[in-house]
Amino acid sequence: MLSHTSGVDFPDITTITGPEYVNQDIPMKEFFFKHMPTVVRPPGEAYTYDNFAFALAGYAVENVTGSSFSRYTEKKIFKPLGMKSTSVRFTPDLLKRMATHYGPTGDPIPTSGHGLTDAPQGSILSTGEDMSKYMIMQLQNGKFGGKEIVSKRSMDMMHAYQVFADKTIPIATVGFETYFNDLANGQHVALKGGNMPYSSLMVLVPEQKSIFPVKTCIYLGFNA
Repeated sequence: MLSHTSGVDFPDITTITGPEYVNQDIPMKEFFFKHMPTVVRPPGEAYTYDNFAFALAGYAVENVTGSSFSRYTEKKIFKPLGMKSTSVRFTPDLLKRMATHYGPTGDPIPTSGHGLTDAPQGSILSTGEDMSKYMIMQLQNGKFGGKEIVSKRSMDMMHAYQVFADKTIPIATVGFETYFNDLANGQHVALKGGNMPYSSLMVLVPEQKSIFPVKTCIYLGFNA
């Protein structure tokens, strides 16, 4: 599921957004009861960008831990990293601080929420400063502030290519991707972008201990 090879027929079935979802609370169990695609090819056989698989992986976290995905990530990732302006869901504080979004004509655009409230495939709200802490943890083999946040084994899986179009063209790690290989100048690159519905892109060059925030998501533009 974490390498975009789950084999489902509708990998974007979870991508439901709109202003009407900002103040709703739609649990994962309820959502998946209504929105469940079919596995149509053997898992691991073929790559296709797969939002559904990441959402389902988050549901597995809830079932194993007995905690909501938002509470789990807050306790295990955001707080240990000192990410004080980051959450899987809209909180009153983050909504109050969020910058206004504008369309091509200069008119304000209402903030969009997610049809799955805790959406592991793309609902995280954050700031550039907070995300830098997450990326530094990546380059430090899962450690931050002298503490292990994620195991080195997990970091190695997140940075190593897992899926190939053929043996010379890598596509995905665990959680990250590796498109734009022709622009990598021979470097080992892992990156992750997203549009839910605004754009962001972070790039890691693990062997060079380098990070590049190529785009900044509009969601990151909180008012001071």
